[in-house]
Amino acid sequence: MENISIDTTKLSVKGQVVIPVDVRNKLHLEAGNKLFVMASEDAIILQKTNSMNEKDKITFSQKARSIARKMGLNL
Repeated sequence: MENISIDTTKLSVKGQVVIPVDVRNKLHLEAGNKLFVMASEDAIILQKTNSMNEKDKITFSQKARSIARKMGLNL
């Protein structure tokens, strides 16, 4: 399986989520970076991106579903 980080965070009253510092460092995330968001009924997956065309979105979706299946999640 890929090198995956798993951590917990909380949702604020404004709907904001803090990405843990070790994850931000691993992905070299900084304030203002754009993230692609994919959600199912019970899961959310984020990916760092500058912009995504339709082909990129499909590729991301397929990769996210594959990783989720390996983790026992249903996307």
